[in-house]
Amino acid sequence: MEFRQDRQILEELGARFKQTRLLHELSQEALAEKAGLSRDMIRRFEKYGATTLTNLTKLCRALGETAQIDLLFQQAPFSPKEAFEKKERKRQRVKHVRKRKTHQSHNGA
Repeated sequence: MEFRQDRQILEELGARFKQTRLLHELSQEALAEKAGLSRDMIRRFEKYGATTLTNLTKLCRALGETAQIDLLFQQAPFSPKEAFEKKERKRQRVKHVRKRKTHQSHNGA
C-alpha cells in the first residue's frame, strides 16, 4: 500500500472536487452562491484540499453529490456491539474424555 502525505491526499481531493464541479458546468462563483459559501473558500479547497466537513457537505449537496460522502467510510458489515459479542464467543475446542486403561493384576496366575 502506497503511503501518501496528508498534503498529497488533500490536494488530490481538491482536484477531484474541481473535476466534479466542472462536469456539472458550474463556475466557482455559481457554486459558491448555490452552496452559501465564498468563492475564495472554494478556490482554496480546490487548490489545497482543506475545508471543514460542514463545508464539504454543503458543496456536495449543492452539486447533488451527497452519495460521494457515503463512500468515505463504508458501513461495517456488522455493528461494533456484534463485533464485541463475536469476540466474546471465542471458539472452544471440544474436550475429549480419555478412557482410563484398567490395569490387570499380574499375580502370576
